[in-house]
Amino acid sequence: MKEEYYFPSANGGSVQKDSCRGKVGADNKLAFDWDGVRAIFSVRKFGAPLSFGATFEISTGSSVIWPTQVITVKTELGKTELSFDSFEKIVSYGDDFKTASYPLGTLLKNDTKKEAESYFQSVNLPTDSVEQIEVESIRVIVNGQEITLPKMRFEKTSGLFLHPLNC
Repeated sequence: MKEEYYFPSANGGSVQKDSCRGKVGADNKLAFDWDGVRAIFSVRKFGAPLSFGATFEISTGSSVIWPTQVITVKTELGKTELSFDSFEKIVSYGDDFKTASYPLGTLLKNDTKKEAESYFQSVNLPTDSVEQIEVESIRVIVNGQEITLPKMRFEKTSGLFLHPLNC
């Protein structure tokens, strides 16, 4: 089936596939790796509008802080500013599915026996149909060191992809 998606690019980032632990689907995720932390960014459309999402996969002994900040987003329609208000973490699965919310500025860390702990958030973009999105001005603090991410670009494209049912 033909699928529309936003192909990401940025200096220092690597492009990942969407599903089955990065093995199938569209190349629609942009990952940055630091000491024990992987940050993954994407632009997705689930109905309307588009959303910009961030996920942190944090190994034992590592941490991330997302400080209060404004994200600058540029499209062919203009420039806007967005912000997150918290990050979420899944704390139970199955019939008792629950998430916990962590306010901005909170130390996000892996304090479990899992190999990696994931925190995530997304924010809706002010439009549902653009060809290109540029995201800039993102800062994170990884293991106590502030990092400014390079400008990220997401370009609308399409392709044919297989999605196995058992993923």
